[in-house]
Amino acid sequence: METLKKRDILQDVLTEHGYSGWYVIEPNKLNPANCLIFNPKEKKMGEVSIPDDWLDDPRRRNTIGESLALTIHHRSYDLPQAHLSSSRLSRP
Repeated sequence: METLKKRDILQDVLTEHGYSGWYVIEPNKLNPANCLIFNPKEKKMGEVSIPDDWLDDPRRRNTIGESLALTIHHRSYDLPQAHLSSSRLSRP
């Protein structure tokens, strides 16, 4: 799946599930199924893996939202101070 399309879908699902402070910043280059999500206000980041076939199936949006929520609540981590100034993590 095209990177921008994947990012847009995941961003829409984050917003639909009430996570408007979180942003999809990029897919993982080593594993394209994984995407990095970032919350600049909370200075947290997480990595989530969503299969492309789920993104193509509108019936999976709730499942995707649950996966994103689990990542945010149980797998996100605080960023070290040195990473916060990186231009790669700037808000879109």
